[in-house]
Amino acid sequence: MIVIKAARGNIIWIRISGKLTKEDYTDNVIPELERALERYKKIRMLLEVENFGGWTEGSVWQELKGWPQFSKVEQIAIVADESWDDWMTWMVKITGIFTGLVVRFCRKGRIEEAWDWLEMN
Repeated sequence: MIVIKAARGNIIWIRISGKLTKEDYTDNVIPELERALERYKKIRMLLEVENFGGWTEGSVWQELKGWPQFSKVEQIAIVADESWDDWMTWMVKITGIFTGLVVRFCRKGRIEEAWDWLEMN
């Protein structure tokens, strides 16, 4: 499930939990990002991950990368528990290499650190 929690300027806060579907992306995330792009030239995302259960068939990441406006996403901060450490280290490196997108990982409980990073950089 994806829930759009809040926005601060050009930063969209998205909470991810459970098992994600393609509809989570197409019905929730993309319309919110499109609305933000009507107001801002570039946007940033704060992804808070809790109890993540993977994806149903059809990868949300592939859908997001294929979104025509993906190049207008400047930065993504991901907040998750320590079980994500190894995966996030790998993802941050790969994402930067293939997309040029700047991604930062913060541990659960450090949401303000993620907000600060997105607002200051």
